[in-house]
Order: sequence, then structure tokens, then C-alpha cells
Amino acid sequence: MDVRDLAYGRELGYVLKLLAVARRTGTGVEARVHPAFVPAEQPAGAGGRGLQRRARGRRPLRPGDVQRLGAGGDATASAVLADVVHVARRLGAGDPVPTTAPERSGARLLPMAEVKTRCYFRLSVDDEPGVFAQITRVLAEHHIGLASVIQREPGKHGAAEVVLLTYEAPEAALATAEEQLAKLSSTRSVKARIRVEAHP
Repeated sequence: MDVRDLAYGRELGYVLKLLAVARRTGTGVEARVHPAFVPAEQPAGAGGRGLQRRARGRRPLRPGDVQRLGAGGDATASAVLADVVHVARRLGAGDPVPTTAPERSGARLLPMAEVKTRCYFRLSVDDEPGVFAQITRVLAEHHIGLASVIQREPGKHGAAEVVLLTYEAPEAALATAEEQLAKLSSTRSVKARIRVEAHP
């Protein structure tokens, strides 16, 4: 990934953020931390150095956002120290801090391969007929829908750049598609694969 990916992301309406995601789905619980593109108009996509949390509850509660300082030396040190003091007080009072595991609540922790996300790919390809047909065939074989495409004319080395934004698909399918896209005769390299988090 490089600055071109940030520029393409903006062109598609996204900004790159480091996300921590915990979500209960119909098949289990997702728990993951990774960089991802998020819609620029959502609170998590806003500029600044704060932390943003979105919580969803059962009716009549509505989705809500909580924001606070969280980046930078002072804010991070304060947050870590507050957590340490909280744990120390509970242990000192003889109240052990419980661990929370999805298995104890009857929920299954989803392997990353089963987690569904959208995805951004940037490929360097030869400028020749049939390239796009090869790319779409690989995606179709893994039931990955294509939402948006950006294609740039060849540069001085004769390679064209293709950016793909997919619809939601399992991580296993996206990873396998990346491997197969890299092996196409017309592909010089897969320059980037970035998850896209577009949940409300």
C-alpha cells in the first residue's frame, strides 16, 4: 500500500482508518483489528486524532456513536493508566476481573476466513485485450461481486493500473481470489488488498 491507495480511496469516497471490530452476526462473533477503508461521510471517517465507537443495541435503542481523545502520547498514556488503576482496584478488593470469551456466552468466535467484508484491490496489469475479462472471471468463480472499477492508462513502463472495489464476500474467497489474480498471465503484480468496512 502507498499514497496512491489513499488517493484512490478518496476518489471512491473512503478514507483509511485502523479499526477494532466486535460484532455479533447470525453465525457467530467477529473480533478483529486491521486497517480498513471506511466511508468518508461516517463519523469514523472524519479527520482528527480521536477514537470513535459505534454501538448497536436491541430495540428501542438506536445505533449511537461515542467519541473521545485517543491518539497521541498524553491521551494514550491516560487511557492505559486508567485501565491499570481500574484492574488494580478490583484485584485489591478481592474482586477478580472476569475474562470475556464468546464461548462462555454461547456464541462462536468466527475464524477470519469466514468473516465477510468488502475489499479494495489495486493491480498492475499489461495493457492488452482481454485483461478485464480475466479479472472478472476470477472474481465470478469465487462469487465476488464487483461494485466499482477505476482504470488508468499505461505509464512509462507499459503497465496499466486497475482498482477494484468488491461487494461483501468471505475473507477466504477474497484471499484466494488475490492469489489467482496475481497468477494471471496479464497481471504484473497485486499492489494492494485492503478491507472495506461499510456497515452502518
